[in-house]
Amino acid sequence: MTLFRNERQFMNAIASNARELGFRVFHPEISQGSEAGFPDLTIVGHGVVLFIETKGPGKNARITPKQQAWIDALTAAGQTALIAYPDDFNFVMDLLQTAYETALLEEPA
Repeated sequence: MTLFRNERQFMNAIASNARELGFRVFHPEISQGSEAGFPDLTIVGHGVVLFIETKGPGKNARITPKQQAWIDALTAAGQTALIAYPDDFNFVMDLLQTAYETALLEEPA
């Protein structure tokens, strides 16, 4: 059983937790005029940039070809870009926590 009833809850949970760790989070509420398929969340901070296409629970949570093309292009450019489903929440939080902790260790004394 998933913790999230829909994609918005899942995406908001990621964004909220990222902000709590001091990351900057960008999510366009209206993407009109932008190229289709760009990931839902751009998370920046603590030495990392992370692009996440979030998907909700259920059988309708399919990735579109345009979304996959963006993930592939960002990854090919050396960026961390991924598709995340609600079951991936702990994995995403681990990525953010690791970046946060690594940045803390690298701060000058």
